[in-house]
Amino acid sequence: MDLAAVRAYWNSESYSPRQRQLDEFLFALCQKFVHRVTTVDADALRDLRESPVLFFGNHQVLLESCLFSVLAPVLVGSPIVAMAKVEQQRSLLVQTVLAVFRSREKSHDQPIIYFDQKNPGAMLAIAEELRKAMVERGRSALVHVAGVRSLSCRPPLQTISGVLMDLAIAARAPIIPVRFIGGLPVDPAPAKLDFPIGYGQQDYLIGRPIPPAELMELPLLERKERVIQAINELGPPNSVEEPAPPDDNFATRVARRIEHGGLDSVEATLLECAGLPLEARITDFLRAPELMPVSPRSGDSA
Repeated sequence: MDLAAVRAYWNSESYSPRQRQLDEFLFALCQKFVHRVTTVDADALRDLRESPVLFFGNHQVLLESCLFSVLAPVLVGSPIVAMAKVEQQRSLLVQTVLAVFRSREKSHDQPIIYFDQKNPGAMLAIAEELRKAMVERGRSALVHVAGVRSLSCRPPLQTISGVLMDLAIAARAPIIPVRFIGGLPVDPAPAKLDFPIGYGQQDYLIGRPIPPAELMELPLLERKERVIQAINELGPPNSVEEPAPPDDNFATRVARRIEHGGLDSVEATLLECAGLPLEARITDFLRAPELMPVSPRSGDSA
């Protein structure tokens, strides 16, 4: 985790102290929950810099979608549009991170495009919206190809929508496979997770770009298999993947916030990452981020 590079990309000398504090909140989340970002072919990513790309990946926890949009632009030089289920409009985690993004002068106009799984026919319109964001506004996109979060780290990715494959062809954009690991237990979790299990850290593995010309030469079924295989082959085999070690001390501090303030676990986790007093609430932070410590948090090497 090179947060110096992340800060250099996002920060501006014209930023107000308030904006810098909001930035530090996102960087603190990255520092806490991301162990490292690994690229298979760094030269190939540099060659694509500032050109729209499609990141296709698995989906472990909700937070990874948010933090990938903070970290990936450093590698490809373009802002990320993420697809999210419409239910996430009610998510405190998503809406808190979204509020910070929207406060940035470098933020893009539509960082999230929502889709409704109950309306599969709407995927065509959403794919067209993504295509326009890429072709007309130079955005890259993150798509969790299964559409839902997994409950266990062991099952491999098995499916991908043909609409998404068509999107890659229509946008003339390379697909970059992504695999998120370390965030899920072996035995299925009882519910979908917002944060890595045990408040551990994930690795974000970024594969070699697949050119659109290569996909165009393949029948649809083989296109799907090509992308699914590229994602599953990143990192360890799914059959032996394990969750990252838990952070018991952090979990204890989150539990203390929950007990002290009657908070839910998501708000307590966000406040703990921000290093705010026990009495603080996330709405207080968004109104007055100067409550948050300015100095890098423990372990920040930047």
